[in-house]
Amino acid sequence: MTPRARMLAAYKRGQPDAVPVSPELWDATAIAVNGAPFYQLMGPFAERPWWKTHLECFEYFRADAWIVPAPGPTERQRVLRTLESWFVDRDKTAIESRLTYRTGRGTLHGVARTTETYADWLLKHPVEKFPQDMQAYEEYFFDDPAACDLSEIRDCLAGVWEKGLVTPMVGELFTSFLGTVREGGMAETVLDLFDHPDYARGLRDRYVEHLSGENTSTPHALQLVRLGAELGRFYGLPVYSNALTDARGPDPQAACERAVQMQLCVEAGAHLIQGPTSHMDQMRLSSLVQALIDNDIVGYVLAACRRPIVSAETLALEAGHEVATEPRYAALKFASHEHTVRHLRDEVWEPWAFDLDNFAAWDKAGRVSVVERAAAKAREILAAHRPEPLPAVLKQKILETTERGTLPSSCFWP
Repeated sequence: MTPRARMLAAYKRGQPDAVPVSPELWDATAIAVNGAPFYQLMGPFAERPWWKTHLECFEYFRADAWIVPAPGPTERQRVLRTLESWFVDRDKTAIESRLTYRTGRGTLHGVARTTETYADWLLKHPVEKFPQDMQAYEEYFFDDPAACDLSEIRDCLAGVWEKGLVTPMVGELFTSFLGTVREGGMAETVLDLFDHPDYARGLRDRYVEHLSGENTSTPHALQLVRLGAELGRFYGLPVYSNALTDARGPDPQAACERAVQMQLCVEAGAHLIQGPTSHMDQMRLSSLVQALIDNDIVGYVLAACRRPIVSAETLALEAGHEVATEPRYAALKFASHEHTVRHLRDEVWEPWAFDLDNFAAWDKAGRVSVVERAAAKAREILAAHRPEPLPAVLKQKILETTERGTLPSSCFWP
């Protein structure tokens, strides 16, 4: 097997020819294996893309390569950000770089250091005042993802091919994104989140929106969801999965994506499925109409996926014999048998929005669509539903807990 085939076989629970070995090889190891001066291999004076040096290191140790390239900046970002670099001494032991971001909200500065062990380590971060400097950095950062330079990723995919796996870096955790550019790093970032919750919440939403150009409901994305659930079950772990949709409204696309993802999660054995509860547009939108339709979709999928129980009772062998031989069942047949009455509602699925009538009945009723029925049902629930009041003992305990002191309700970040 090639390294790529070996790793994919393991991920897919197949039988590789050997256990895949892909150690995390850092910069210093790859540079030592190559033997060239570090500044020729990484940093602002590099003479070749880093993925080539990294790949050679995996090959040197006869390991299965795992390469993580990243997209390059957009043309607009290249204009807004300038870089000046120089060696700090005659022996060329380190490179120092001055980064300048010129935006309409102000100019930011950073200083980075590259040595034989690490590239572009920030000595001075561009965001010193929060949120003022962060607002200026937003102007630089939030460009069209489709305009990013993907040439290095394409070259890496073609160059690595069967020698291993290539997983392009398309983002990071929101807090990591902040800590990377914030002076004071993660410690200051945590304080910023508490000190400026409203701005941080909005920034988080913009960041998620920026990284969400990749659809979550394509057939390939669904394969990954299923693979994750099956891996968890294989290792005996509780499995959390999701059933999302990229649709922006309650429409056929939302119904198709939700139903297929829900069925895949059920078949893969997920214990907890998040998403099929009114969410759309990768969980950034919510609709009461979609919630009603989702209720029908979830019920439909669960009813269809329920495995039949085969037993003397469910097969109704005795009931069949009695209906065929006893005169008292002659008129209504099975409809009058006790077995039918006992199990009448066992397999009944009753939708709220879906229409199970024939065409003539649907036409006579005004050809009401699924969305229209769901909207009417949602209005009915909002007008008539009254939740059960909390038991007095439980309500008192909640009040006592609140009075003893908890995090303020306005605190957004845990």
